[in-house]
Amino acid sequence: MTQFPLKATLTDAAIEALPPVLDGRACVRDARLSQLTLMVGPRSKTFYLHATLHRRTHRVRLGPWPIVTADDARDQCLATLRRLYKGEPVKLVKPTTAPTL
Repeated sequence: MTQFPLKATLTDAAIEALPPVLDGRACVRDARLSQLTLMVGPRSKTFYLHATLHRRTHRVRLGPWPIVTADDARDQCLATLRRLYKGEPVKLVKPTTAPTL
């Protein structure tokens, strides 16, 4: 079984070096922004915002890697966190996906 770090600085090079998970999913939190998480599965790596605010858990899908880069995901996470702290509703926008054949 592959050991995954619980916390790491999420960069594109570090994400590329992560192996796929064979069974289930692994969650890696960003060391710089703890609300930014990367879920690693057997076939995909996806960014999420996972924050608890006012005793409510907010989980927002930011998009799949490499369509959404680590820097873009960090920027989206910060913008969404600002809206949550202001009390504004978070509009879930369907993230871009990889083209299919």
